[in-house]
Amino acid sequence: MVGGVNLRPLADSTLIVAAVFYGVLLAVAVAAGLFGIWLGFILLLSLWRYSYAVLRATAQGRRKLLAPELETLNPIGDWRLVMHFIAFPALLIVLAWVRPFGAQGFGLALNFAAAFAVILVFPASAAMMGITSRLEAAFNPASLGHVMRTLGQNYYMLVAVCAGVWLAAALVPAGLSAMGLVTRGIGFSFAAWAVLVTFALTGTLLREHRNDFDIAGEIETETERLARLERLEWRKTLDLAYASMRSNLVAEGYATLRRLSAEHHDSLEIEYWLFDNMLEWEDRRHALEIGARLVERHVADGDMTLALELFTRCRRMSPSFTVQPAAAAALAGFARSIGRDGAADELATGG
Repeated sequence: MVGGVNLRPLADSTLIVAAVFYGVLLAVAVAAGLFGIWLGFILLLSLWRYSYAVLRATAQGRRKLLAPELETLNPIGDWRLVMHFIAFPALLIVLAWVRPFGAQGFGLALNFAAAFAVILVFPASAAMMGITSRLEAAFNPASLGHVMRTLGQNYYMLVAVCAGVWLAAALVPAGLSAMGLVTRGIGFSFAAWAVLVTFALTGTLLREHRNDFDIAGEIETETERLARLERLEWRKTLDLAYASMRSNLVAEGYATLRRLSAEHHDSLEIEYWLFDNMLEWEDRRHALEIGARLVERHVADGDMTLALELFTRCRRMSPSFTVQPAAAAALAGFARSIGRDGAADELATGG
């Protein structure tokens, strides 16, 4: 992780294998001369389409990227993706070689500034194209500005990381002595890897802001999956404790709950989870015992507002709900200080 940008795609095995696949075949296409022009064209189309598939997959949070599909080789596939991808290299070529603002002085500086702007907005434009599949959104300055503002400083770090990736990919063929089939394949492989990584890094950053962009087809992240599996284990333990208590083995049931809580260092998360889920039981006394313990814990930690809210909630469920006298007295004083005289009286009575 660098400045909020997850660098995991740099070492993604699927992207590396795909890059080598494209690089080797592009080298073969170049070596074939005129006969390889059509193959090279099809491969570039496939790389472009696969890049957007990678962006969408990473934005959706897929843990395992898929290899390129045969559909990406279709020469008459989605032309909007192709047009979008071609537009940026074409703009850079025009600014670098045609130099529409002039070849010297201020005009040359304007060309460089425009080229920098093209590079700067490309990830935002690719993001909009990947999310919406609409060219007008991908080239709309308002949409691009929205993406850049939403991603904040992480967006500029993304651009910097992508620039570093492209620089590294460009230096590889420059360091090769001869340009044979093998060395050309290595150079193309690094270039394809840079393209795929750029889209993967963009998609990964979008994933962190998926709610802001309302990304469809959201997929569970690894963290979310582990949390879900953990709660399934909690549920099994809680059901075991419930079965013990239903069989009049109350002591064994509480021992099971204490072990579960101790395994998670008696955290507030596990205690509140137990409290909320035990409220679903027919007999709420067991949940309210945990509620009393939580109120006393909040009082001891100085979290009087949370303690009072939880006490009030438990008192509504059971008018006889009480906490330890010391905690009740401290909480009653706090309640009276903020004008909650009714709650203070209940605490005084319960205490």
